[in-house]
Amino acid sequence: MQLGILQFTAGTSHDVKDILSLAVEADALGFSRFWLGEHYTNIDWNNPEALLPIILGLTENIRVGPAGILLRLHAPFRIACTFKLLGAVFPDRIDLGLGAGVTANEKAIQLLTNLNTEHFRDINYRAKVEELMDFFNREAEHLEEGVIVAPIQIPAPPVWLLSTSNNSLGMALDLKANVSRSLFHQSSLQDPDKDSLDRFYEAYFKQHGVLPQVNLAFAGVCAPSKEAAQERFAQSSYATNTFILPNIIGTPEEFQETLADYQERFGIEEFIFLDMADQQEDRLWSLQALSEVCQLPATLNTSTADLQAA
Repeated sequence: MQLGILQFTAGTSHDVKDILSLAVEADALGFSRFWLGEHYTNIDWNNPEALLPIILGLTENIRVGPAGILLRLHAPFRIACTFKLLGAVFPDRIDLGLGAGVTANEKAIQLLTNLNTEHFRDINYRAKVEELMDFFNREAEHLEEGVIVAPIQIPAPPVWLLSTSNNSLGMALDLKANVSRSLFHQSSLQDPDKDSLDRFYEAYFKQHGVLPQVNLAFAGVCAPSKEAAQERFAQSSYATNTFILPNIIGTPEEFQETLADYQERFGIEEFIFLDMADQQEDRLWSLQALSEVCQLPATLNTSTADLQAA
């Protein structure tokens, strides 16, 4: 089992350095990924792109990326250039997660796109994903046209399509992308049906000669007791959120049992955890406890003390 981390905020401290500490600890404790959301209603950060190279420089092994870039708000060429460069500086460490959603902040939409909300609705998400992948996959043809996605002759980072259903599987198959399936959004109404995933794996391998990467994103609060977990959730900013809902509120053992059940039911080996606890010390405790109970490949040469001493 592999376990990654997803965060949308820095918690009650609103100190972005807490996110750096969390990433360093997750790296030391053997977590597979550290992903950050792009939101324009978050007072801690809007777009996490500026945080990614900082986190990559402070860590050794963990993969880092956005989950996800709201591609309808951005020019695919700019995103391709940014992540191609990050991939060159940090080879095999960068993920590029893409989301079809948008921010509820209409003013931010206007500032980013120079479009009003009515015209913005006409932007086609799939067309933008195809354009982005085209910049990655047709480097030679673009060079002939004078379009340089630098640095050239460097592999593009893995692209992940973020979804609340299995509807993204067809696009992932067509475009040779990976899939991260959320269970924690209010719109996540259907289970990631194992038969559908098995057919997707088979078709993907037949078409591309490799298997796709698929993980399952879930949310919750982990604490020493069920009661403590419920209390931490009740005090969390997520407690009144009707869009993001918890999947697990309980002890590390309950987390391990639920993830083992997910493994068996869906045939998925990697999970991405959105910790809904607001306090930094609670998040750090969860990392340690989940690393132990899930038997992650922790190392001993990195800790938050390294960050504080830097």
